[in-house]
Amino acid sequence: MSALGPEWPRKQRGFSQEALAQEAGIGVATLRRIEDGNDSKLGSWLRILKALEMEATIDLLLPENFRSPMAEAKKKRRAATRTIMSRTRRS
Repeated sequence: MSALGPEWPRKQRGFSQEALAQEAGIGVATLRRIEDGNDSKLGSWLRILKALEMEATIDLLLPENFRSPMAEAKKKRRAATRTIMSRTRRS
């Protein structure tokens, strides 16, 4: 949970694992995996942040330089097309 600080916010807000899991609508095992750093499902994180009233920290879960996979695919396709076009012009 390093993105949200060195202390797990659940403890700071007085939640037990069972209480937070119930409030967030997730299983206790899921919460334990998240606390151990072994779960990366965004939906679970969002539910927990909402239950902890920490929606403002959602941006911390996103990478700084996020590029969508679709944008990356389009960029590669354009580059390939330019390469093909430049080769046909040289012929």
